[in-house]
Amino acid sequence: MNELNVVATPIGNLSDMTVRAGDLLKRADAIICESSEKTKKLLFSLGIKGKPLINYPSDNEGRVSAVFNSVSSRDVCVLVSSAGTPGVSDPGHLIVREALRRGIPVFPIPGAHAPGVCLSVCPFKIKEYIFAGFLPRGFSAAAAELKRYFSLNIPVVAFATKRNIERVAKILREYFPRTSVFAGREMTKKFEEYGLFDDAEAFAVWAALKKRGEFTLVMKHHPEADRSEEKQ
Repeated sequence: MNELNVVATPIGNLSDMTVRAGDLLKRADAIICESSEKTKKLLFSLGIKGKPLINYPSDNEGRVSAVFNSVSSRDVCVLVSSAGTPGVSDPGHLIVREALRRGIPVFPIPGAHAPGVCLSVCPFKIKEYIFAGFLPRGFSAAAAELKRYFSLNIPVVAFATKRNIERVAKILREYFPRTSVFAGREMTKKFEEYGLFDDAEAFAVWAALKKRGEFTLVMKHHPEADRSEEKQ
């Protein structure tokens, strides 16, 4: 491998693929991908055939050497995740680290990025934010992490799935009721939708009705409201 290109791919709508990213996939000698099945669909939509695909479904120290052995004779290599930007709540950072350790140039090819997509239509004034990715699976651990983030009084961006969206809503309702939430579901896809909720209770009612999809949440906690309630 003489160069590694970290390529962002669409998060839903394949038409969002950039020209630069598409051209690079066409000339790539090998593609390291989170899911070969999803990458094949993307390549098919671009009319690209016959590219060697090296599966890398999760960041695993033991798998890194095997990946580099597979592409040792390749010139231009590409790293992609199933959707969005590799390495951001997706596999990739160990591949990048190993490439740099070996003196292989690494280049970012920007494109779709779920936090940025959601923030671009969020009505909150965003000067800075904390990206939490996927919260811990455990209820208490997730609540503790949100408490730590909210203590900084900065909006928090997090991902959720159909399997845990109600758990996130329950945490907010029980521990951080005065939290405004802007939610994006299935962003850029056919059934995408967005919702703005003044407090955790309103968000929880909405979340209980959503049994499908992937979510990006922008949460803005209002600690002054909590303090005023404590004084009453």
